[in-house]
Amino acid sequence: MDHEHESISPPNPHFLIDPLVDLREVVRGTGQCRTLIYRRIAQGTFPEALKLGRSRRWPLSEVAALNKATISGLGEAEVKALVSKLLARRKGA
Repeated sequence: MDHEHESISPPNPHFLIDPLVDLREVVRGTGQCRTLIYRRIAQGTFPEALKLGRSRRWPLSEVAALNKATISGLGEAEVKALVSKLLARRKGA
């Protein structure tokens, strides 16, 4: 096959949507146990999950943003402000 003449397909638009992840993936991705995730939700330092029928999911971008905040060493007030911003963005989406 001649790779120089291969056309590049445009990205599938379905992959441009922010993927939703379940609690198991949030635990794996953050390294925090489910109890701590729910405690942080109650404290306002982690966003509530989206309710989809009987299941709960988080946008992957929100989990990534909170991981970045943790790595950056943001304080509790700054993380709460970030969570508020993330939740407001959901409502505006």
